[in-house]
Amino acid sequence: MKKTALFLTLIIICLMLTGCYGDSYKGELILEYPEDTLPKLITASDTHWFYMLSEYGSSDYTLTVGSSYDSLKRVHSFTDARVWHMDAEGDCVVWSEDRDGQTVYNLYSEKSSQVKTIFTADKTADHQLANMGISDGIAYYAYTDYENEACGIYGYDIEAGESYTVYNIEYTPDPCIMALGFDDNYISVASGNKVFTVDVNSSDTVFSYTLGDDISYVYGLSYDAENDVMGIYYHDSEAEQIGIIDKGELISVFTLNENHYAYNENIVCRDGHLYWVTIANVSGNIRDHYTYIDYDYISHKPTEVNATFGFVFKDGETYLLRMGETQKEMKLYKDSKDS
Repeated sequence: MKKTALFLTLIIICLMLTGCYGDSYKGELILEYPEDTLPKLITASDTHWFYMLSEYGSSDYTLTVGSSYDSLKRVHSFTDARVWHMDAEGDCVVWSEDRDGQTVYNLYSEKSSQVKTIFTADKTADHQLANMGISDGIAYYAYTDYENEACGIYGYDIEAGESYTVYNIEYTPDPCIMALGFDDNYISVASGNKVFTVDVNSSDTVFSYTLGDDISYVYGLSYDAENDVMGIYYHDSEAEQIGIIDKGELISVFTLNENHYAYNENIVCRDGHLYWVTIANVSGNIRDHYTYIDYDYISHKPTEVNATFGFVFKDGETYLLRMGETQKEMKLYKDSKDS
């Protein structure tokens, strides 16, 4: 009897606290990808969809572009790299390629049908950030010059074809910049014991916070300008945490278990929600390794969808990349808040 009661209690907790979908997820299936078209990353602008295709565990990639989610025109392929992030605006997409000894920052424009290498950082044993952003025709990235002890955020004007310094950051070693977040015209930075957000249109610092001594590292940032709240992925004295900084207070909303991480160190904070994918570095069915989490930090309600490794927002909708029964089965769903 006690075992039955405990089992029922666990089910109730799962339903009430996590909104577990499991395999009963009721989002709208809108696309099943062919076996030779396996997306690893997805992003979208107001006019275009972009995929980075790659088989699980492969270092070979193909970029696709289209005006709809099911239009996957292959425009560029490359090998021997790792790609962790993409961002898009209009017909342009930016990404970086993590290679042995180099981080290569790239731009593709459908108008030109060409890939432009904006900058190449020789990283050797030193840390360079891989994520990029794009807003109002400017592609953004960060670079640390360890030899000359300088670091900053840089912009590339796509129309003019010119690079310039957006924001200089006081140099601190190991590393100078721990994390960057790109949210439209806002760039968030974790450097030393400081977290701050700059509005690139005005150059004003619109958010700032001083980290406590127990915070050993920051992996990801995202700024919700509407609510003036920072989403943060960090490591404290106990474990890796997903949290928010609200009204001058750092609040952990999710503690990651051992061997669990935020996939690609990517979090998104917007409209009162925190979004990320938890990946488990454990044995077992690969479908069980990825879990999408939508945490409403206003009502403190989390929702989880398993077998999900990617998400994108477009036209007021949320789209999820999910695995089928095997690694060769990839599907795109339109999420439903009422599922």
